[in-house]
Amino acid sequence: MDTPSPPKHSRIKLLHWLLAVIVFLCGISITWVYWQEAQKQEQATLNVLFTSQADSFANRLSQRFRLYEVVMRGLQGFFQGSEE
Repeated sequence: MDTPSPPKHSRIKLLHWLLAVIVFLCGISITWVYWQEAQKQEQATLNVLFTSQADSFANRLSQRFRLYEVVMRGLQGFFQGSEE
């Protein structure tokens, strides 16, 4: 005894549904890949910006300490000169 096969329009309906699910999953997958890539690019941009600002801050701080050193050496010379 053969089991009756489903009607032809049911198979077509099932194929359309499966095709829709496959297209949906492909679309979600592609979107996820592009989103991950955008996240990586954004993180790289933020890292470059942070490094640039940190370097700028370090340079300004170094310049300020050099200025303080010059002032302190001037004061040291002033006090050494006034003791004699």
